[in-house]
Amino acid sequence: MHFISMALYHTHRPQAFSTVLGQKHIIQTITNQIKANTVAHAYLFFGPRGIGKTTTARLLAKAVNCLDKKDKDAEPCNSCTACTSITAGNAIDVIEIDAASHTGVDHVREHIIENAQFKPTTLKKKVFIIDEVHMLSTSAFNALLKTLEEPPEHVMFILATTELHKLPDTIISRCQRFTFQPIPHDELHTYLKSLAKIEGTSIDDAVLRRIIVKSDGCARDAINLLEQVLSLGEKNITEETVTHVLPPVFSEDTRLLVLHILGNKPSDALEVLHHMHAQNMHMTQCMDNIIDFLRTLMITSVNQAVLQDYGFDKELKKQIQAFHKQLPSKHYIGMIESAIQRRMLIKQSPIATLPIELFIIEWTDNTTAEKTQTPPTEEKESSPVEKKAPTPPPKQAKKKDDDKKEEKIEEKTEEVKEKKEITPLTGDITKESVLSIWNNFLEQVEQKYSSLVYIVKTMTIEHINDAMLTFSVPFSFHKDKLTEINCQQNVTDILSHLLGGTITYNITVTKKEDNDNAGANANIKHLAAAFGGEVV
Repeated sequence: MHFISMALYHTHRPQAFSTVLGQKHIIQTITNQIKANTVAHAYLFFGPRGIGKTTTARLLAKAVNCLDKKDKDAEPCNSCTACTSITAGNAIDVIEIDAASHTGVDHVREHIIENAQFKPTTLKKKVFIIDEVHMLSTSAFNALLKTLEEPPEHVMFILATTELHKLPDTIISRCQRFTFQPIPHDELHTYLKSLAKIEGTSIDDAVLRRIIVKSDGCARDAINLLEQVLSLGEKNITEETVTHVLPPVFSEDTRLLVLHILGNKPSDALEVLHHMHAQNMHMTQCMDNIIDFLRTLMITSVNQAVLQDYGFDKELKKQIQAFHKQLPSKHYIGMIESAIQRRMLIKQSPIATLPIELFIIEWTDNTTAEKTQTPPTEEKESSPVEKKAPTPPPKQAKKKDDDKKEEKIEEKTEEVKEKKEITPLTGDITKESVLSIWNNFLEQVEQKYSSLVYIVKTMTIEHINDAMLTFSVPFSFHKDKLTEINCQQNVTDILSHLLGGTITYNITVTKKEDNDNAGANANIKHLAAAFGGEVV
């Protein structure tokens, strides 16, 4: 059985600079300063919670006060009275202050300014570690400013904050600032595995991945989750073992959902969505996670070099890079715009998952259409017989290849016949000429872009000006969809082909939406209209 007397993150807190996780650039700079005896009088550590700011501050306090530190070595000995007292937290000359609990100017004057005037009692330097320093009041900052600017030689300040923007510029400018980063996935994985081994337990990589994703680069959260898993008392911890112990990792699920959409797997995406809903995840938060991940994909598609900054594991990086090779940045932009629109419908939807289900079906269906659509080009319309004959295959495979060639020729012939049945119109385009091809237009939209046909059926011809058609639709939601770049291109291609010339179109919204006093919510109408129905 596994018994723990103290929290793991306390018992395994780094006691040397070399064991600090994920902050190599900061550790290198600080250790070089210690070796050269050029440490600053004030430091500012900024970054997310639980990634080593306070730990580094305590190590710095030990290094400048260590009695047995070797020359040209930055590491504290951890055995002298100075090091042991700081490690134990009872060194009277290392004053740790939680600014969140002591925000007032009186506390700053009494515990910092007045205390700083006296020389250290037992150590070489008096070190003030002020955590969450952004919580100090404006008057407290003003009182601290003078002491921070010109402190006595025996005093060092180390300020730590998670919200740098809340600090006055006058405070920031008087400190050496270091920005701490979330712990990279691979480094945290290795550390947690070694920690579990020290505690006498083996743990599956799948469980570690879940812990790391849930912790989001925060070492303290990851260690706490590991402690929660170790409390099961198992010698070998598997994913099945921790199903009811670890909280659901919704961020990982939403990433998987998006990857299924990009991979054109609507069934798998819906399964993930319904699993999250069964785990009581709020659908607004789910859509927020989807939008956040899509934003990451959009940014990394433009600059793939920053992909490593997001702390993804190697497998996820490979998947993202594969999609970036297939999809342009505009694809992610369209998905984000659509997701934002669907998000606004969640509160009004009679079914919580419906707006996200619509989003999934919409984008997997569009992906299918775009992949299967064959743009009419001269090369593709030319007869396959005219193309250069390939090298004859082996006799066994020849018959199958001949059958495939005949099928392709028949398909092309049918396609050509279909195109010949459409008689190109000459002269000016009129309302009558548009109406004459309207049924044919709807059929082609339904064949190629089935998700659009319900919205296209709501279009009404208002007027025609040369090659510019103006249609009206009953709802602004319809207009937004029909004026999306990809959608507009698809619709105009079909209309141009049927009318025998290049055309464009505008969309206006009728006043039906504003004058409807039936009492039904407009957003519910949008949902109904998307399925070709109406609210009664």
